Amino acid sequence: MTLPYSVRLVCLCLACFGLVQVVAGSVVSAVAGRAVALAGRLPARSAARLLLGLRLLPAGAGLFAILGLCLPSYFLLEEEAASEPVSWLCVAAALVGGAILTLGVVRAVRALLRSPRLGSPEAIRIEGEECCLVDSTRPVLVLTGVFRSRLLLSPPVLQALSANELSVALGHERAHRTCRDNLKRLLLRLAPLPVPALDRAWAKYAEWAADDAAVKGDANRSLALASALVQFARLNAPNAAFPLASSLLAEERGLATRVERLLAAPAPVPADFPLWLLMAAAAGLFATLLHPASLALVHRLLEAVITG
Repeated sequence: MTLPYSVRLVCLCLACFGLVQVVAGSVVSAVAGRAVALAGRLPARSAARLLLGLRLLPAGAGLFAILGLCLPSYFLLEEEAASEPVSWLCVAAALVGGAILTLGVVRAVRALLRSPRLGSPEAIRIEGEECCLVDSTRPVLVLTGVFRSRLLLSPPVLQALSANELSVALGHERAHRTCRDNLKRLLLRLAPLPVPALDRAWAKYAEWAADDAAVKGDANRSLALASALVQFARLNAPNAAFPLASSLLAEERGLATRVERLLAAPAPVPADFPLWLLMAAAAGLFATLLHPASLALVHRLLEAVITG
């Protein structure tokens, strides 16, 4: 098959993305069980970060292959000929990459469409936090929204929780906001090739990390949050389930474990990982790849992919 310059570039990028997704996705699926076991020996926030990073690794590697390898070497070293032949193997890999990418976009769009559409709910302030009071008979205490998050509360929750319980429950939701967990949920749906074991484990440790941040190592706050979880569950009504939202009690299946964990010795909140180390490592890697010798090697490999 003969394709023009720009179409060859698109085909090559999608082919590389598809190949990286298949290879990296297979590796991640193979090590998912061990990663979940390792996460169980780490602090909750570190465990959540490990699992999220591993889950997003195939998508990140695919984007890196396009932005860091394909585009620079192609634009700098590929001659802009009218048309050149492309192997059917490259086209097939591009179709796989396009299908995988489309799957991620569809999953993300569906999650966005299922997010709640709020008109102008009544706004109330609790401990300086602006909350939206929704007219619902169901127990709703949820942080919704990806980029402009809002705390939603329903009257049954206000009636069931004491002042201390409500305070620490709101602290739990604020922790989700600080960690941008709703954005991470969107990324998990946007990243193709889902790994259910990692998704479930990340959701569990994200809740535990929010618990730790809310109680701040204080035994009284830990007891209040455990009580809030139990009171919330006793309302005997399903909580609003939104795919891009963080709820106080997303599912009752893990309630007993969370309560037992809160009633034990409160876990200290670990210090933040220095992100500048990752940024420095990424900058060094890009500088190495942009070296002429590296670009020439990458270009030869890409030519092999195109010609089959």
